[in-house]
Amino acid sequence: MGATAALEISQLWTQYYTSSISNSTAAALQIEIWKIVDAAVTNGTFHLDSIDGGDSATVLSTMSAMDAFLASNPGAAAANLVAVTGPGQDYVILSPAPDSGATAALLGCTFLGLVGLRRRSARA
Repeated sequence: MGATAALEISQLWTQYYTSSISNSTAAALQIEIWKIVDAAVTNGTFHLDSIDGGDSATVLSTMSAMDAFLASNPGAAAANLVAVTGPGQDYVILSPAPDSGATAALLGCTFLGLVGLRRRSARA
């Protein structure tokens, strides 16, 4: 997909996604993501014919606002997202926090404990 498309998706996510996102904003965000991916992968053959149900005027207005946001804020904050392909659906998730080294330290302590137990049982 490319770095530019990934950055734009991440910027839209940061600007518009919340845990209480409205149906209209969620629909607009999904369509904008489709448009960005399509432009990156197939040179922009995506075409929106209609929006079924809901408040189509609000969805179209929100999409227009999203386009304007990207055009006027190229350096906007971006979410740390990972694209994931699932059965029948692609989706994005927040990237896991990097390991602070605690896991390696814990495994090291466990290993030392097992070595100590083995030496103790060998002496007995």
